[in-house]
Amino acid sequence: MNFGRISRSSTETTKTIALGRGDAGPLSPKLLPFKETKGLEVNLREIEPGEKYSLEFTARPPFENNTLRAKVQLDTGVPEDPSLIIPIYGSIAPRVTARPSRIVVPEKPRSGWKQSVRLAWDTPEAHKIISATVSDPTIVARVGETGGAQEVVLALASAQAPASGSYMLTIVTDDAEMPQLSVPINVGRPAPPRRKQSTAKGPPRAGNGKTPTKQEAKAMQAAEAAKRAKANRRANGSKPTAKPSIGAKPN
Repeated sequence: MNFGRISRSSTETTKTIALGRGDAGPLSPKLLPFKETKGLEVNLREIEPGEKYSLEFTARPPFENNTLRAKVQLDTGVPEDPSLIIPIYGSIAPRVTARPSRIVVPEKPRSGWKQSVRLAWDTPEAHKIISATVSDPTIVARVGETGGAQEVVLALASAQAPASGSYMLTIVTDDAEMPQLSVPINVGRPAPPRRKQSTAKGPPRAGNGKTPTKQEAKAMQAAEAAKRAKANRRANGSKPTAKPSIGAKPN
């Protein structure tokens, strides 16, 4: 079930799947328990007992920050097809966005390396950053203000860069609907070693660059062998022996 893009200002969006009796006999569907998803409500309604049912999916605020993901399972009551799994997804305009959305720390950062992160809310009311922490102690997060706008400033605790890997910046806000936002941090890894170029020769190629047929390959190998033999004769100063003509016997 795809909700597509849902506006954060949307009050309610409903989509329906109709369930009807097939050749396997009467239906007796049951909606199995599923993981509760913020902003999503699922209801199974009986229209005609054993014959027709309606599975309704309703998305309403408060929503997740930028995605709607869920999965529901239906017990159909039909032995031939007892279970029906329905994935649900949708895209929701984020309530708050981190800029940048991902932070990269160089493998060898320059002296005094810093990175600022700001949050932008898509809400009529203003919100504030309360605190910020990083999952690695070698990266320090400080909440400050520049030009009247709040920001989180990241810096290195020492001249030594953190170990290569992935970390997380966690920003706590005063927004009841989005009290916490996570921003991934990646510390640069050294480039993988270059592979040595193989000296093994592959199969001979035809003039058009395609792999030749077996017959073409044999002809090409025979021509190459003739070239090598001719070069050897020239190097040794010998003359080629005459080839017998077709139908004639050699002396």
